[in-house]
Amino acid sequence: MKRKLLSLLVLLLMAATGAWAQSTYNVTVKDAELAYWTVSVDGGNSYVSLPQEVAEGTTVTAAYAGDLKVKSVKAANTAGDITVYFTDAQGFGNVYVYYWDKDGYDNDWPGKAMTLVGYNDFGENIYKAEIPAEVKGIIFNGNGRQTVDITEGIVDGALWYTNGVQTNGRYNVGYVGDYYKIKATSTDGIYWSFKMPGYDVELEMEYYPGATVTTAPTAAEGVIAGTDAALVTGGVATGGTLNYAIGESNTQAPAFGWSEDIPTAENLTAGTCYVWYKVVGDAEHSDTQPQCIEVTIAALPTYAVTIDDGNVDATNWVATPAEQKAGQKVTLTYSGKKKIRSITIEKAPDTTPATATLADAFVDGNETVIEFTGAGGLGDLSLTATYNSGSFGTVTKGGAMASMVTSASMEKNGNNLIITVTVMTDFGDMTGYMTIDTVNNTYSWNNEGVGDTITLTAITIGGKSVNPLPTAAQQ
Repeated sequence: MKRKLLSLLVLLLMAATGAWAQSTYNVTVKDAELAYWTVSVDGGNSYVSLPQEVAEGTTVTAAYAGDLKVKSVKAANTAGDITVYFTDAQGFGNVYVYYWDKDGYDNDWPGKAMTLVGYNDFGENIYKAEIPAEVKGIIFNGNGRQTVDITEGIVDGALWYTNGVQTNGRYNVGYVGDYYKIKATSTDGIYWSFKMPGYDVELEMEYYPGATVTTAPTAAEGVIAGTDAALVTGGVATGGTLNYAIGESNTQAPAFGWSEDIPTAENLTAGTCYVWYKVVGDAEHSDTQPQCIEVTIAALPTYAVTIDDGNVDATNWVATPAEQKAGQKVTLTYSGKKKIRSITIEKAPDTTPATATLADAFVDGNETVIEFTGAGGLGDLSLTATYNSGSFGTVTKGGAMASMVTSASMEKNGNNLIITVTVMTDFGDMTGYMTIDTVNNTYSWNNEGVGDTITLTAITIGGKSVNPLPTAAQQ
């Protein structure tokens, strides 16, 4: 009776002094990961920041809120001791683990006896033992047999086995890695669950490598608001698929609206558009960080409908709307007294002013070629000309005059190109003014100064010859 009473008193004393075995343990992650991971205990919906004290045996669910794709989560022992495992494939029998640290301390040969914990699929015994975390080398041994020195991969949960090959009478080992380290499970790559062990743990995360933008998208040019023109040229990615979204600024990526489709200007107005892109990784790659491209969108140009009704007052006609845009329906309303038989719609001539400058003047046989560049929408223009009368010192009738062309210019005015050429002669400068009607392919030429004339033998506008060449009567 006294012995039972004494035992009860001891138990009460242990309870009062906290001498019971520890029941809660610390779970944390590395400092760099703290901002991205929270935990919930026993299936609760409330997630709290780390570190946390968790009771042994409870289910811990860690939630990830970062941008990378998580490959695995493991719980590493941080209690000061680690557990190592050994598969006895060569019949060591009673197995020991001998270890030493960086200062040469060891635990006396043959070392610490290992505990049998189970069997593998081949019926071979698996042993474990706890050793100090600062150990730098170990040797498994038993019944006069031993392994080679093991100095790498000594981490919590590591498993080795003998493969039958010997080096100087000692068995080589195969390394399975941290096979027995606690591994969390997940169904979606975001929530990872494991049972809390009876020691402090630090969560170790492995992430998938990031996808790569091999060719970055670029801003498209000449984009018109309200059209289906693509805003960017498509890029190229490896390890995933490029996705795009339109944002409100170039500093904050949009949270929603991402798609593989390249966005267009169909529902946009003129101005600067912020197109964001990123690579959404495949099953084995993480997403890339979003990047922004600024795209300039021009306003949809407006046009006018001009009524050409012969000698009749064009005010009898009204075009609705007054300012028309490409693709827009235009209604013509006639208020006159005539019966309309048909309406012909033609493109109005380009009356945008433009100028061109002398590009080159050179001799080609007995003729002079004068070339201009920048002739507005008509492209480059080339004139080939000869004198048809007169003598100018060293330049005779019919001779080339390229060496004496001192200036040349061209200006576009409505349908006409007005060209001015100045030629230096022994008798003074001669300036010719040519007007080319680009609609009717006719031209006129007037000279000032010397009084002789220049005859045009070829006209090329925008790389195309004016054909037929105007006759002398048209000059």
